[in-house]
Amino acid sequence: MNRRRTADEPQTNPNKKDKKDKKDKKEAFKSDLSPFLDQYGGDMLNEFFMYWTEKTPNGKMRFETMKAFSLSRRLSTWAKNQPKFSNDDDKMMNHIMSQIKKGGNNVN
Repeated sequence: MNRRRTADEPQTNPNKKDKKDKKDKKEAFKSDLSPFLDQYGGDMLNEFFMYWTEKTPNGKMRFETMKAFSLSRRLSTWAKNQPKFSNDDDKMMNHIMSQIKKGGNNVN
């Protein structure tokens, strides 16, 4: 068996295919979210999309690492938990702004 490539054989770059597959999966995930736009709104869906398509250390997107992923259930849970997190963010931003107004250098 000859394992050497010949000049006539097409050269392929496996990384190009991987990047295209990732882009296709990301676009498919984005289009799967579109039916939920009226129900949850664009801002929430964008935050959800950014979180779940974030790459993990192994190079997969976060949603790809899950054994089971039901988009409607994840969105429902995300929407239910969003007020908890946005309140914390608002509190933190208010604290930071108050420290800035006071001229404090120590922002905890």
